[in-house]
Amino acid sequence: MKTITNILFLCGIIMFTAFSCEKENEDIVCLEGKIIFVNYCTGEEDVFNVLIQILNSELKIGDTITLNNQIFNNVVECYNFPPSYIDKERIYFSYKNIKHEDIKSRPCLHIYLYIHAEKGIYILSISDVGCEYLQEVK
Repeated sequence: MKTITNILFLCGIIMFTAFSCEKENEDIVCLEGKIIFVNYCTGEEDVFNVLIQILNSELKIGDTITLNNQIFNNVVECYNFPPSYIDKERIYFSYKNIKHEDIKSRPCLHIYLYIHAEKGIYILSISDVGCEYLQEVK
């Protein structure tokens, strides 16, 4: 009887660990994207936010916006985009969703051109080479 109890206990621990690891891994999704517009606050060194078109066709998480008479599908607005990636042709990133009440407003919103997407994100990790090279954004 003690052996059966030990086996059941061990199976329970293995199942708990397996489901915990599975949940962690499924939360991390790598997206491929391209920058379609940058909202600057006071200059190129002070990026406010970036509009990114997601190129993973199977992942429809963004909005449709019109920019310069051109329609872009699957667009998200990023609030912590690393300035060193602004000039990259393609970016790869993982993200977390944000709510607009999480965003701190800045005074430049009322002065400079501001193009907006409803879906807001924070980038967790980013690369310009591929998903296997993601580096944490600090």
